[in-house]
Amino acid sequence: MPRRNRCLIVDPDLPQAWHVSNRCARSLFLLEPEAQDRGDREPEDHRKELLLARLEKLAAVSSIEVLAFSVVGNHLHLVLRNVPKVGHAWSPQEVLDRWLALHPLRNRQGPREPEAGELEALVADEAWVAATRRKLMDLSQFMKELKQHVAVKVNKLESGSGAFWSGRYKSKPIDDPEGHQLVRSMVYVDLNPLAAGLCDRPEDGRHTSLEGRLGRDQPATPQQAEPAERAPSAAFRRSRSASWLVPLVGEDPRSRMHEAARAASAAVPAAGRTVLAGLTLRRYLRVVDAVSRLLRAGKASLDRRLAPILERVGLGPEDLRVGFTRMATGSPHF
Repeated sequence: MPRRNRCLIVDPDLPQAWHVSNRCARSLFLLEPEAQDRGDREPEDHRKELLLARLEKLAAVSSIEVLAFSVVGNHLHLVLRNVPKVGHAWSPQEVLDRWLALHPLRNRQGPREPEAGELEALVADEAWVAATRRKLMDLSQFMKELKQHVAVKVNKLESGSGAFWSGRYKSKPIDDPEGHQLVRSMVYVDLNPLAAGLCDRPEDGRHTSLEGRLGRDQPATPQQAEPAERAPSAAFRRSRSASWLVPLVGEDPRSRMHEAARAASAAVPAAGRTVLAGLTLRRYLRVVDAVSRLLRAGKASLDRRLAPILERVGLGPEDLRVGFTRMATGSPHF
């Protein structure tokens, strides 16, 4: 029996969260090639940086928010959420600007300047605006923009061709009014490197949203991210992920490294944007720590002798004292 088209399953006009995953072709480590395979063509983690830079741009221009992510050598996990009211509020000019941020006007020689009246005609074309607005609100289009961009860039880098991803992405809707399933999905994604044995502690996992929320991710500079023989590309100048992830309630300001960048690049205004009411960074870290200590068949787990995660990441007694003071005064940000 053929699979149903996603357009019959996912409605861009309805608020919805998803846990999305996709493996590389034949489960090969195409996002993390061995040093001898990279040679001098690309620095370490170049492909993961490329993917995250595209994810940041998509979060900035679409109505789909990024709540969690994890990128490892042969697959990626995302927790995404669509906010239709944001997309419906865009003016025709905003729709055009957001689309051109993803797809600048081009000809066979490369980017080109618009012809006289070309942009005005697009803004005035109601059918084009409606179709483009829907694309910017659609999960399938979001994943197409992400996967196709990475595949084309890597194939060009290798002077090759062929499939980079293993079929279409998998998506599981998160239907949970109380948010329990949403939190479980986020924790699962953030613990992916630990479960795979790539690190010994959750906070040490690379290229995860947890790393970003703790202010530990270090985006490659343009010189590091772009192969030496090529000019630096704006596509690789990504921000710290804390600046474009949807924040937790009262998230520790030390992990919000770029408030201005978040306000400038977020698809939804920063005010009022949180993952889940009442879910603070401390509470989320406690859940992550508890789940990481559980024994799961075929998965690595955290050494139970280690100190609690709040101590390990530097949220010591003084931080907790401030938190208890806030709690005593009725603040929800503990």
